Amino acid sequence: MTYKHDVRLGRIAVPISLLLFVGCGFTNQQVGPGGTAGGGGSTGGAGSGSTAGTGGGGSGSSAGAGGASGMAGAQQNDGGAGSGGGGGSGGLAGGGTAGTFACPTLPVPGTCTPPVDIRCPYPKLSQTGCIDATPFSDSKVPIKMASVVVPYEVNSPLWSDGAYKTRGMRLPSGGKIHVKDCVNNPMECCVLDPTTLMGCLPPADDGKWVFPTGTVMVKNFMFPDTSRSSGYKLVETRLFVHLAQAQEFQGMSTEWIGYSYQWDDAQTDATIIGTLAVGSDVGVSATFQVKPTMGAAAQPLTWYYPSRTDCVTCHTAITPTTTPVGGFTLGPETRQMNRVAAGDTMNQIDKFAALGMFETAPAQPYLAALVAPYPGQAGSPPVGATLDQRARSYLHANCAFCHRPDGTWSGFDVRFDVPLKSTNICNAPPGAKGSDTMFPGATLLTPGQPMDSVIWLRMHAQAGNAMNATGRMPAIASFVVDTQATDLISQWIDTINTCPM
Repeated sequence: MTYKHDVRLGRIAVPISLLLFVGCGFTNQQVGPGGTAGGGGSTGGAGSGSTAGTGGGGSGSSAGAGGASGMAGAQQNDGGAGSGGGGGSGGLAGGGTAGTFACPTLPVPGTCTPPVDIRCPYPKLSQTGCIDATPFSDSKVPIKMASVVVPYEVNSPLWSDGAYKTRGMRLPSGGKIHVKDCVNNPMECCVLDPTTLMGCLPPADDGKWVFPTGTVMVKNFMFPDTSRSSGYKLVETRLFVHLAQAQEFQGMSTEWIGYSYQWDDAQTDATIIGTLAVGSDVGVSATFQVKPTMGAAAQPLTWYYPSRTDCVTCHTAITPTTTPVGGFTLGPETRQMNRVAAGDTMNQIDKFAALGMFETAPAQPYLAALVAPYPGQAGSPPVGATLDQRARSYLHANCAFCHRPDGTWSGFDVRFDVPLKSTNICNAPPGAKGSDTMFPGATLLTPGQPMDSVIWLRMHAQAGNAMNATGRMPAIASFVVDTQATDLISQWIDTINTCPM
């Protein structure tokens, strides 16, 4: 049974995107020792259980001896046994490279900085230095960021299956945010027109924020739970980090990597998701019990943690690239950040400028804020917000990071300030394989006909139904239909009479 319930923070239901990682087995500060691979196919010893809650991986035999690498310890206080291999000694301690590898000793707690080696994150969230050591010291705040992490909010949130989210950023010492200025520096925003291969498309990336190496983005996911003193059940904290230099991941080079941490039931700490094993990049899930409203019976909540490859699929580089290899944040941009955060009295861009966080602060007046597409955690649409503004705001925040000329799915462009006639969706045939058979006769947007519009049909696809494997949008990161959004997009399509010329 899945959990769906309307509450004050939105529709609560199943899962959300999260990130697995390439990890290292740890004791409290370093890799737990692995067993020595025996000759003739004997089994490696178990890695020691760590005081931090994750055991070190037992080692397999070294490359050249033909043995398998050791697996990581289980997430809860047990060391995992590594499988032995053929003759030779010297096991793999750190996940996938030949020879002996050990993660460096890490200070505990850390200072919320990226790991030196992509394989060596902290096994416990409390060790990272990103979260306050006493997250429930204030009953009105479900979790507190560490003092080095600057909280922020966005105007038009990414749909995360109804989860309540808090966000923060940790800049490195001396690191500054670069804000793209398409007026004064047009070439830094130039996305080549894919149709003519000449000229630049409208400056839809004006105000995009580019973060320096060493940045750590922090996001917490939780659901209302009246059985908890904080009023929420924390399920995950995600760290998205900008590495000092490109490192190898799944056969590609990346400067960004994500690590996700699963909160324990006692809500005292969170353990990193993933194992040491080569090929372990697979999704996992967990089920929790929550009481969304006072007096309600406990209801199951299933939370799915997609693979680290899913993270890289969404967090791809945009052009023109500011770094030689991939990865970028999805939310932070001037239109999204132009707001006064809850409980504050100062525009958060003004606040960041006062803190000296920008290379050059955005020019005032700031780009107009994206409107909230519907009432939710980010607030309600302002009085006078048009249906077009609300719908385009939602598509920008939830679709445009992939559906743009240089995106993973580049057939159309739904960035906010791209005119509808230039989006290539109105009466346009769908480009995704199989769409013609799943939705016969439908175009991406058929004026006045939501049920003949693929963008609405794919958003409305239920997780688990027959067409979900190829029809669900977004294809990853969500399994629950955002009913407020499908209603909004339906109303918007109803108001479009003809395709603009």
